[in-house]
Parts: sequence; structure tokens; C-alpha cells
Amino acid sequence: MTILEDGLLAPTGTDGPDGPVVVYVRPHDLDVTRRLNGRPSWPGRLRQIVPLGGQVRLEVLLRNGAEVRAQVPRERRSELDLRPGDEIFVIPRDLKVFGDRVATAPGAPD
Repeated sequence: MTILEDGLLAPTGTDGPDGPVVVYVRPHDLDVTRRLNGRPSWPGRLRQIVPLGGQVRLEVLLRNGAEVRAQVPRERRSELDLRPGDEIFVIPRDLKVFGDRVATAPGAPD
């Protein structure tokens, strides 16, 4: 396991990378909640809600300054009564962790 900022545990396999890592998670693999629930999460503030048909995109500014976009069903947003400015927790369901040597795409300038 790799421990990311704020104590979030990220699976890296038995031979996890040493040093800096890049974390990737798809927007639909993020959930949000209003309270800590025992699952590792990132605290943040909801900046914007963008309707996308049956889904909504939640633009969140994390406490560490990073920005993430979560995509959740409209019903989840209604259930939590989410509004811009709300303090929330972002919970990754499936994140990928890579050593920093794969941070740039193949063929991209360094």
C-alpha cells in the first residue's frame, strides 16, 4: 500500500513505487459523502455542479489545493442535497497509482 496525502491508502501491489507517484481515477469511480464514514477519503469544498443528463459532474477543490471532478447519478446529488460551497468528502472506488516515471505520456516532451 502507498499512503497518499491525508492518510488515504492507495493499492500499489507488493512492490509499490518508491518516491513520488501519480494517482489516476476516473470521475465515475469517485463517490461523495457529507460525513466521514470510515472509508479513506479526501476532504474538499464543492465548487460547481454541472448537469450531464442522468449524471452530474461535481467539481471539487480538495483541502490540499488539488481539483477533482466526480461524476455521480442525479439521484445521489439529490439524496445528499449538494450545493456549491458545501464541505464534502470524495471517496475513490477504483484508483490507479503509478510511479512518477509514467507521469508523461509516451512521446510527450519532458
